Amino acid sequence: MVVVDDASDDHTGDIIAQCSDKRLRYIRHAERRGAAAARNTGIRVSQGAYIAFQDSDDEWLPEKLARQMDVFAQSDARTGVVYCRFQHIHAERVSYHPSMMRTVISHLLRVSRALCGDLHLALLHGNWITTQTAIVRRTCFEHCGAFDTELKRFQDWDLWLRLSRFYQFAYINQSLVRTHFTADSLSAASDTLVPAFERLIRKHATGTQQGRYLVAQYWYALGRSACYSQQRNQGIYHFIRAIRLCPFNMVYWVAALAALAGLPIYSRLAPLIGGY
Repeated sequence: MVVVDDASDDHTGDIIAQCSDKRLRYIRHAERRGAAAARNTGIRVSQGAYIAFQDSDDEWLPEKLARQMDVFAQSDARTGVVYCRFQHIHAERVSYHPSMMRTVISHLLRVSRALCGDLHLALLHGNWITTQTAIVRRTCFEHCGAFDTELKRFQDWDLWLRLSRFYQFAYINQSLVRTHFTADSLSAASDTLVPAFERLIRKHATGTQQGRYLVAQYWYALGRSACYSQQRNQGIYHFIRAIRLCPFNMVYWVAALAALAGLPIYSRLAPLIGGY
């Protein structure tokens, strides 16, 4: 286990010093460099053929690693990532990802919305795989590179888009991870949404016919952000822009109709609709 302390002030070093297990390695950054740089440090110093990730405010359930390694044992070298379902806890609200709606759509549109196998097209429609749920072959990083340190959000989405060009993904349809929303969570930083999406679009959408899926996700993300900020009309406007790019996307239609019905209804349906 490699613990990367990204210049925290929570006495992580003191806690690690109390552990005598030599399998535990502790590395501290002298200054805060961000989640992507911290994960890249962990990848660089690790020695295993498979790499799994965990954040300080989240939980693995006891069977997670064993279940995923069993899948790898039954897969060939084309399978680069094994991930699982997870539950996200925000105050009293618990949501599951992939969302119920995305799971249903995956059965209806097996190619463009698959949950396993060749996921590149599906990932252009949005990301549902969080870093904590995934185990990745080391050779994937050697081939495709590690996390993009210029991205303040969506580092995992960017990585999956790159890996999915060359590798298959396997999926365990069981919630084996719990993630928790905290005030300082990276996902809470709304001011990073636009620049991160713009970089993602430049890297993966420019010059491709399928790139419109990613641009549509940008408008959908802005719509969600507006609705959560109680700006219903702005949210509806962004959802409509997403629909114009992808008129057959049921998620966008449901989100737009829910917002038209009122923010209380949208708030209740949002966890079932899913994010990006």
